[in-house]
Amino acid sequence: MSASFFAEYSDGSRYQVVYDPGERKTYLRTTSGNKMDVPRFVNGAEFVAYAFDYTPQPGLRGCDWAQNINRLHAHLALLTPPAKPAAPSPIQQSQPEDFRLHLEADSDPFRALQATGAKGEAQYRGECHRARQQALQTLNEPDAHKIQDARRIQTEYAALKRPRGGGQFLVKNSSE
Repeated sequence: MSASFFAEYSDGSRYQVVYDPGERKTYLRTTSGNKMDVPRFVNGAEFVAYAFDYTPQPGLRGCDWAQNINRLHAHLALLTPPAKPAAPSPIQQSQPEDFRLHLEADSDPFRALQATGAKGEAQYRGECHRARQQALQTLNEPDAHKIQDARRIQTEYAALKRPRGGGQFLVKNSSE
């Protein structure tokens, strides 16, 4: 059986890989026979996947061929792909929200303040109303367990109040 594992890149190039079980790490085999870490990019091409080439022995039974393929896939699962490079986090300076009121040059500032205040109050009341409606809706949803418990309790109370024996001990008009 001859099998070789390789790293495949987006430009179609393949590079032979070696797995070191002591370090649990995957390496590329260099032309000089040394090892190097598997890079994410090689000559502008990005790493795609690990794969293997397998040429079975002539005359190999189908069950043995399938067992060899399963072993190769198990070994393939050990190969660790290269880590994605950490994306440089864009430095964003968060600007505080601007709450200033912008007025036109010829507008009345008092009227603008009144309008802005009324708008803010209406928005606040609308949010409170929505929150209240949502809370009431969740409270008023029927709960199957509560309904079942209430029915059970009512049945128990009714059974306690009913006289046993069909009412033989009830006195109905005691006129003798």
